[in-house]
Amino acid sequence: MKFEEILKSSEIDDERARTILEEMKKNKIYLSSEEDIDTRYSKLKGQHEQSSSELAEAQALIKQLQEATSSNEDAQAKIAEYEQRLAQLEAEKTEAEVKAAIRVASVEYGAKDAEDNPRRCGADSNSMAL
Repeated sequence: MKFEEILKSSEIDDERARTILEEMKKNKIYLSSEEDIDTRYSKLKGQHEQSSSELAEAQALIKQLQEATSSNEDAQAKIAEYEQRLAQLEAEKTEAEVKAAIRVASVEYGAKDAEDNPRRCGADSNSMAL
């Protein structure tokens, strides 16, 4: 049974019942068929506000982490670049050591033209160990 029907059954005329319902809406008085709806609504509203607050905090943390890691990614990229450069320099150093060893060996054995082209001596940098 609706509230309006209850009012009418209590010998309240239609005009007075409408006036009561309108006044209830103006004063934010609402009816529900659910028991303890105001308590449940308050509890759910509190949970919603807490969840919204936690979501906002999480989004702020994500933004901070993104900003922090963006510079970290730049640093990581630079570190990777420096590591590649270091590996290249180590390879060049190893090659220079091999060429120097070939030159020394060729001078010791009296080879000519070793300065100009150490590979003519029959050794390559990959097979010779120092």
